[in-house]
Amino acid sequence: MKKLLENFLEFDFQINLIALQTAIFGGILAVVYYLTSYNTGLMAAIMGLLTNSLMLTQNYHGHNSKQRLFFGLVFSFICSLMFGLATIVSSSITHSTLIILFLIPLLSILSSHQLLKSFAFYLAYAFILGLGFSAPSYLVAIKYGLFFGFGCLLLVSGGFIRLWLRKKLFHANESVDFVKYRLISYPKKREAIFISILTIAVILGNLIAFLLHLSHGYWLPLTALLVMKNEHQITLKRVLERVIGTILGIIIAYILLTKFSMIGLSLGIMVFFYLSIITLNKHYVAFCTSITLLVMDILFLSGEEKGILKTRLLETVIGVIVVVLASLVVKIWIDKMDTKNNES
Repeated sequence: MKKLLENFLEFDFQINLIALQTAIFGGILAVVYYLTSYNTGLMAAIMGLLTNSLMLTQNYHGHNSKQRLFFGLVFSFICSLMFGLATIVSSSITHSTLIILFLIPLLSILSSHQLLKSFAFYLAYAFILGLGFSAPSYLVAIKYGLFFGFGCLLLVSGGFIRLWLRKKLFHANESVDFVKYRLISYPKKREAIFISILTIAVILGNLIAFLLHLSHGYWLPLTALLVMKNEHQITLKRVLERVIGTILGIIIAYILLTKFSMIGLSLGIMVFFYLSIITLNKHYVAFCTSITLLVMDILFLSGEEKGILKTRLLETVIGVIVVVLASLVVKIWIDKMDTKNNES
């Protein structure tokens, strides 16, 4: 049974501690969110907690804990600025497009090490999440940014406490050395092509969301960012897994979450936070199912009706169609480039 579950769930003790910490903080924020009559700032804090937990979990293996947490600390401050900025430009297709044009290419410029690349990826992730919030003034945008940063810092602070306890109580020393890396790298031609098309795909998803006036339009560019890979076959596999995971999550959400009370939804967030973290590095379908349940739980807690389930499916399908078309363009472009090189 355990061997079967190992295909889907992470059994590493430290990652489970990260998941538990994230779940507890997420549950507390959700309960306070409900008790304070849906303070939108607390929703931003939940998004910050999710973003940093995904970034730190994805980079757990093979990285020095202090170095990883230092990245998480810096990430918290920069992402709070980026998230707040997104809430200001969320109603402007021009401004949001210009910022996306700046953020996505960072994936290739900061690709000399996985931590740096992940940093750039989740910076773009945080910005796109912020497009789902609309700040009527700069003061409100600052508030959203601070709450988002607070959510990020919750996990980092817990991580430093965890390291201190591990050293004091168990006398455990860090087994992984600090990684040295170059800050900036120069992308190869294939990587440059992929990043160019990925940027266009994210912008196109954002544009479609604006033109169709979708209620949660940021899901489209977010889908493009999360699903598209630099190999066409891997992208198609990812698309299929994304759709399957989303459908499973929606079905389970319809069966379970529509029956939950508000307190039940708040507690359910803890479970889905935990599952999202321990499936992230193991099984993409399981992760997509868990993250869909988490998002639906949060939205139901915010007062959304059952119709949001259809919206999630529709916008995911539109997003993956954009991804498939963009990936096909990358494949054709690279195939032509390879053919020309072979002929010469």
